[in-house]
Amino acid sequence: MLTVVKNYIKLLYKYKVLNISASMEYKVSFILQIVLMILNNASFLIVWGALFTVNKSIGGYEFKDVMLLWAISSSSFGFCYVLFGNGRKVMSLIINGELDVYLLQPKNLLFNVLVSETSISAIGDILYGYIILIILGADIKLWAMFSLFVVVSGIIMAMFGVIIHSLTFYLNNIKEFINNMEMLAVSFSIYPEGIFGGFVKLLLYTVIPTGFMVYIPVSVMRQFDMGLFLEVIAFAVFETIAAIVIFNSGLKRYGSGNMMNMRG
Repeated sequence: MLTVVKNYIKLLYKYKVLNISASMEYKVSFILQIVLMILNNASFLIVWGALFTVNKSIGGYEFKDVMLLWAISSSSFGFCYVLFGNGRKVMSLIINGELDVYLLQPKNLLFNVLVSETSISAIGDILYGYIILIILGADIKLWAMFSLFVVVSGIIMAMFGVIIHSLTFYLNNIKEFINNMEMLAVSFSIYPEGIFGGFVKLLLYTVIPTGFMVYIPVSVMRQFDMGLFLEVIAFAVFETIAAIVIFNSGLKRYGSGNMMNMRG
């Protein structure tokens, strides 16, 4: 078992080194992608700063809380797409019959698909979150909790993507639906939880896992709660299992030669 894990870690490492090395051949472009992403994220925080000059609290969040919200949202998004950079292409791989290339390889199909590409701009997202921690003057405890949540939230985000993209195995013409779901998951994650209520808030803890990706982690980092911490871990495990089951079940339809129906 340990040998298998080591082999997959080596595969992940080789993919990341290969992808990043290839991108670094164009150093100016490589650096610009990262810097521009950091600046893009910073511009939104400046807008929030202006809003907090008028209101000391928005949705139960002070400005430092919104900064922490943006930090975990940005870094977990970055972690997701640095490690699982091909996640956003799963739908097109299914529709175009391009999973065949991965099916011929001996490694686990889903893992191989997800880690085979790297989003370079997402490195800027990761760095941005840690820059905010520096600005906030975070202590070692916060740095540790933040780093753990970046990994866990990033995995939740990746598995959510696998689940909605895997619907392509079962349903036709859902590209717009998938794009909207991905957009909503990110969009909700940069606003204070308190401004949402009722049905929308229910969605954020069920259909769209923003609550577990961002809101609960922020709450735990503000005031540690072991129960909430374990909820996030448990949800990440559940989401991972669900993603694997749904993808593998759908893969049977892919292998059955129904691609023409799916394209139609």
